[in-house]
Amino acid sequence: MNIYCQFHHHFKDILVCKLTCPREFKCSEFQKLYSEKGREIRWVLFKYMEKYPDKEYKIILLPKKGRKPTMKQYICMREGNIELLTEEELVAKTKKGEFFQSYFEVGREMEISIKLVPKKNTAPADKKKIVKKA
Repeated sequence: MNIYCQFHHHFKDILVCKLTCPREFKCSEFQKLYSEKGREIRWVLFKYMEKYPDKEYKIILLPKKGRKPTMKQYICMREGNIELLTEEELVAKTKKGEFFQSYFEVGREMEISIKLVPKKNTAPADKKKIVKKA
């Protein structure tokens, strides 16, 4: 699956965008294609990672910009147990006398970004001196 890169002005494989491009979330072309074919792109990415398990990947969680939560949710902890509750459920449990040790508001929807980590031991290519013959 190829995409035209407006920044570099050439076509490239979608995996190159997904795994190496720092403009992944800013690129309108990539975002348009990802909204249409996100499931296929994730599948191709999964197959790539499965095929090359020895490569080092960096997993990054990024908040989605401009997205407000549609429903407030809370992570509630009590004696090692965790419950995810809506605001209405939390109010109802509190009114019944159920309390938790800790409460955390789930604040944002997140996106996951997977990037290849460049190898550190890559040596620059040797430049051979060009000798002109007279």
